Amino acid sequence: MTNIYELFKMIFGIIASIFILYFLITYTAGYKDTQLASVRQSIVKSFITASENVYFSGIPFRFDEFRSQEFSYSLSTAASQPQVEFGSGKAPVRVPLFFIEGEELAMARNEVDLGWWKFYYVLAVPAVDIVFNLQDSSGESADAARDIASLFPDSDSPAVRMGLCSGPRVDMYTKDQFARLDRGALSSAPPCTASIGQDARLVIISSTCNPSQTARGVCVHPSAKLAYINGLSSAYNYKDSLDILALIIGGEGKDVFGSVKGGQLFEYKNSMMRKELLLAAKMMRIRAEILSSELEECNYFPLASGLEDLAGILADDDYYQKRASIQEYLSANDRISLGWDELVKAGCEK
Repeated sequence: MTNIYELFKMIFGIIASIFILYFLITYTAGYKDTQLASVRQSIVKSFITASENVYFSGIPFRFDEFRSQEFSYSLSTAASQPQVEFGSGKAPVRVPLFFIEGEELAMARNEVDLGWWKFYYVLAVPAVDIVFNLQDSSGESADAARDIASLFPDSDSPAVRMGLCSGPRVDMYTKDQFARLDRGALSSAPPCTASIGQDARLVIISSTCNPSQTARGVCVHPSAKLAYINGLSSAYNYKDSLDILALIIGGEGKDVFGSVKGGQLFEYKNSMMRKELLLAAKMMRIRAEILSSELEECNYFPLASGLEDLAGILADDDYYQKRASIQEYLSANDRISLGWDELVKAGCEK
């Protein structure tokens, strides 16, 4: 009887030990996962705070906290509040932010300058090569390449480089070196056949852009103000360099639903800018009408009229998808800029 009792105690002890060991292992693994998620949450929040600091100060910054943890993160624009997503976590983004995922990021503030108003945003990129393939020799193509290159941070660490591809050859430059290239260097070249690296961004500039030609990267048609991205048959109507930048930064990769990320970022950019610009147009029109009644020597009517037309165009959430609306948008902005310049010349504005 004693032997049976001792055997029972041994069996019970083994079972209890296994249960306790299982509990400790499970608890330790769960605690480790919780700690890891907390660290990643802290890094992402720090990244968002850094982007806000750059946005409000205009001072470039190098962010390297992602180096301490290897995990994927991306910008989600599906909800009304953009978020940085990482695993099962997410954190809200409160300023216009565009980025390419990486361990070390060069961050800088840029702007879309309409003359009378500016749209500010933050761009954050790791070491990356932006390779241009200019397939015609027009000055418009050269200017487009310079405009796009000017949007990227001027950074040696991480190295942000600009390249020119001509057939199998690629020549690389710093941002400053690229800006100083003469028109001859930015002349027509054959299609790029060089191996430029998986993470490089190819930007084709051509007057014959079409979906079949865009086997990789983005193809820009400057005179028609159209852009194509690999993976999509339809063209994007662009209004400014940031439209093209959104396609380049988003890239041709697809999300789990099959949507091209460059297209998603293009939508995100236009949605954000439309909201801010609509508010600015309404406020500026009210201001112009008030000043017009107070300052009889100043002609605010052209400015107010253009602002009213612009607000009407921007009232359509999808105006940027319609070519006729884009032409009206550009025309209204031209009239607003002209009216603003006349007021500055007359000493009514600064």
